[in-house]
Amino acid sequence: MDDVDANAPQGNSRADRSVREARDKYELIQDRNGRAYALTKNEPNAIALPINGRVFKKVLRKDAHKRNDLLRQDDLTLIIDELNAHAAIQDAPVELYLRVGPGSSGGIEIDLGTPDRKRVRLCKGEATVIASDSSTLFFRSESMQPMPLPADEGDWRRLLSHLNMSDDDKYLLIACMTFYLCHCKFSGVSFPILVIKGEHGTGKSTLCRHVIRGLVDNNASGVQMFPKDQKDLLITSANQHVVIYDNLRYLTKPWSDTLCIASTGGTLSGRKLYTDSEESLLQIHTPLVLNGIHSFITEPDLASRTVSITLERLTQDKRRSDSDLVAAFEKEKPALFRGLLDLAAQTLHGISQVQPQYKTRLTDFTRWLASMERAMKLDEGYLQDLYNRNVLASKLETITENALAMAIIQFAKDNASTGWSGTPTELLTRLEAIVGAKVAGRSRQWPQNPIAMSKRLKVIAGILEEQGVTVEFRHTTTRMIDVRHTRPAKG
Repeated sequence: MDDVDANAPQGNSRADRSVREARDKYELIQDRNGRAYALTKNEPNAIALPINGRVFKKVLRKDAHKRNDLLRQDDLTLIIDELNAHAAIQDAPVELYLRVGPGSSGGIEIDLGTPDRKRVRLCKGEATVIASDSSTLFFRSESMQPMPLPADEGDWRRLLSHLNMSDDDKYLLIACMTFYLCHCKFSGVSFPILVIKGEHGTGKSTLCRHVIRGLVDNNASGVQMFPKDQKDLLITSANQHVVIYDNLRYLTKPWSDTLCIASTGGTLSGRKLYTDSEESLLQIHTPLVLNGIHSFITEPDLASRTVSITLERLTQDKRRSDSDLVAAFEKEKPALFRGLLDLAAQTLHGISQVQPQYKTRLTDFTRWLASMERAMKLDEGYLQDLYNRNVLASKLETITENALAMAIIQFAKDNASTGWSGTPTELLTRLEAIVGAKVAGRSRQWPQNPIAMSKRLKVIAGILEEQGVTVEFRHTTTRMIDVRHTRPAKG
């Protein structure tokens, strides 16, 4: 508790009175990134208010008005500065959660964002709405909006008719959504990055804005354009549980690396101010949803963290206006939300009883799929196999523009029955015959000598092996390369 003490301001100005009242009414705390919050003392299902936020400033003004004080902007500045100072001297940062957090009595809790501070507790295979008995500390960003109150009954299968994609992709989408609902930020898990692709008019933005936003993390920001720099990503991820970016066309390697960090959890650094030499380290960890018409994932490392969903072209008889689609979805939303919550609770409850069949980069997500197979009453390994093939296809897509990679894959297939061994010079000659003189003559797209070819093959050897192509280098009396075509690795 942050009780009033002898060092508290003893003046009698408007600001002094507000500071004393705030310190008496609120516990002043800081989160892991040094942000200050005010937490109402002895309040059930308490919500921490950012001290620098507009909501808390409005509360201060209302409290002052009850004392017949009218706070001016100068008063507010003094009050906020002093309350920030008191929060900064607390012994240790407090863990605060946005939308999803660990349950105070086990399981997971989801802040519905409603004025009555109701939450959903997922525990022991059940999803229960709770109104007063939680001690998990949540905060709410100013853009956060309420989730629907879950219906008494629901079924996740009802969501399938609202999704414009293959049945396999529907399962993977639901798996991602429930995983996001059951894992809070900085919990040690890696979030799969959901990549949604489709032609113009297939409903990418509608899916993101209404289905994913509406059933996982309702937020006034909706779907946003991709940020210009890391600072914008940090700000967005600090105010949304799920970050959704629209209409991507291309990702640079530095941005691919940044998104990998955001998925796994890590720190992004930079100068505090343009003129400062002091480095500022800020933590980032967030579920990400990216959509676009074109293939924009070009780095295998990023592709290994994705779940790629392709929306299907709508035939004329299936086309409906956005307003009709949204109206039908909104009508069913409470039941759909209940169905997702029940499925998530059952999957969470069974997570300790399963072992993944595949070795993937995202072990926690693969384990989630294994548990979900039981909750959905699917064959063991079914969802895991879908996911494994999805990742392999995404990785292959990252090298489709790599002429050397595609040539060596084709060459391995052509020699699948016997394999092939030869010198680097002989292999380069064979590969040039596959791609033709037009490609082989382009210095940027094609290695111009055997040494350059060998170096490039070593860089992509890992992803080639996942696609069923083994390239081995050995040195006897001369340098040799062995090329074999095998079945793609199982995870």
